[in-house]
Amino acid sequence: MKNKDVTKLIQGIVAVVVGILIAVLGIGSVMDTYLGILAVVAGTILMGLAFYNAYNKKVLPLAPLALGGSLIAIGIGVFTNYISFAVLINILVVSLFGVGAALIIFGIFVCAKGKVPFGICFIVLGAALIALASCYLAFEDFRKVFWIIVGILIAVDGALTIILALTENKK
Repeated sequence: MKNKDVTKLIQGIVAVVVGILIAVLGIGSVMDTYLGILAVVAGTILMGLAFYNAYNKKVLPLAPLALGGSLIAIGIGVFTNYISFAVLINILVVSLFGVGAALIIFGIFVCAKGKVPFGICFIVLGAALIALASCYLAFEDFRKVFWIIVGILIAVDGALTIILALTENKK
């Protein structure tokens, strides 16, 4: 098995585990822990690469050093409950209102230019985004069902990744 296949296999296993945890436990603690670990690991790798570069080339690059430090700080902030994944989700949900409105306005513009079927598609998509964001903010039960579905989809994606990693070279 090649390194690429092993990487895909590990990604699939992580996705299945995270997906099941999201579906069973909800989004909050699972994603906070996952993203906290991911931020600390990625930050540590970036800082390690910066120091490795400094050792080999005698130049300490600022960008990976600063980004690595920031990611480690974000990970620590997540673990100490100073920040959470819920903040990012809330930003995304609220921004769906703006994207939905922009799509509706764009759809009206496209309709006015004579391409009515495309314009209607944009209007329907914009309205769907606004409805999704409204339901997410207004109904607690909708959020629970939404995250159960997201968790299941992540787990299914992980399972497919595992299957592809195990069967790609068998052809």
